[in-house]
Amino acid sequence: EWRLSTGEKPLMAATRSGLRFGKSFARTRRLPEEGDLGRDTIMQVVAGWQQRDESWHLGLIVTPSLAEERGSRWCELAAWPDPDQEQYLDLVKEAGRGLSTVLGLPFHVVPPKEPQPAPPPPPLPDLPISSGLWTLEPVKMGETSKKGTPVQPGQLVLVRSGQWMRQKLMRALWYLFWLIVYVILSVATLTSEIALPNAGTLLPNPEILPYLGLATAVLLGVLVLGNVIHALIAIKTIVIDPTSRSISAYAGKSRKWQQSVPDIQSIYVSEMVKKKSNDPTVEHGEINLHLGGGKFFHVMQQGQADTNDTAPRSANKPRRQADAIMPLTRDMLHSHLQSIGLHIAEALHAPCWYDMRIK
Repeated sequence: EWRLSTGEKPLMAATRSGLRFGKSFARTRRLPEEGDLGRDTIMQVVAGWQQRDESWHLGLIVTPSLAEERGSRWCELAAWPDPDQEQYLDLVKEAGRGLSTVLGLPFHVVPPKEPQPAPPPPPLPDLPISSGLWTLEPVKMGETSKKGTPVQPGQLVLVRSGQWMRQKLMRALWYLFWLIVYVILSVATLTSEIALPNAGTLLPNPEILPYLGLATAVLLGVLVLGNVIHALIAIKTIVIDPTSRSISAYAGKSRKWQQSVPDIQSIYVSEMVKKKSNDPTVEHGEINLHLGGGKFFHVMQQGQADTNDTAPRSANKPRRQADAIMPLTRDMLHSHLQSIGLHIAEALHAPCWYDMRIK
């Protein structure tokens, strides 16, 4: 005789003629309430491991006529949780063989299915990649500098576009033009004997006008110097070094800052996007380093809107329903800035996160 029990409480017994069990056992397994199941209604004893609950299961395959009444050919008798697949394997086999011997029926073990290998991740987009006013480039063999910054093969470099420098200088020239205009008009007014016009109640004393013009010229001069100095000393290159797992910003040969792993805990790619999911344009985007403890360190921002015309088109693009932060992986890339951020993260062997802000 073969018995199944939980603790000291018997649940079921098997003999050569079939199974005997109580009403509770019958009800939970959709078996006859009389408590008897003849051997002629059983075809074989089966044991197998199930991925869904990571357990070994021992049960019976019943005849088609009984299966039609129950709604299933499978009748489970017992289960053993076993995520490792081997802890209870011998016990399950022993129990199954014992039951099949008593019943005089075949016993079959269904081995665990071999896990399907995960598909390889898609490749990262090829470099160079441009986003706004920045371009991520690899350092080629033989290259020793980028915009005056010393570099080595194997490194990645974020290079600020020359357009940014031209914009700064053009703005400085525009301010310089109006500075000259204000100086000429103010000096001409002070040295001329022509009477100044009455400005009314807004400016009762018209003699102040030339001095206001000179003050405006001084302010414009400050703006001219500010734009020129900023253009000269601003960061032009950002070097990512996979060997030292560091990221450094330079203006020519002058290093402005440096951060490295383990201080860098992750890379954050933040984008301001429109709610329309079919509009790939990113109006504002930036990359930051998460240093832990709620501290973030700014690396770069696009500088201008990016239409992402040549960016990857991912089927896993997140839905733009609300602001969200999620892991950024290769199979969800859909903007140039994301591609740049993930290139940097993989070079530093650091996690990458996508911070989506809905406009």
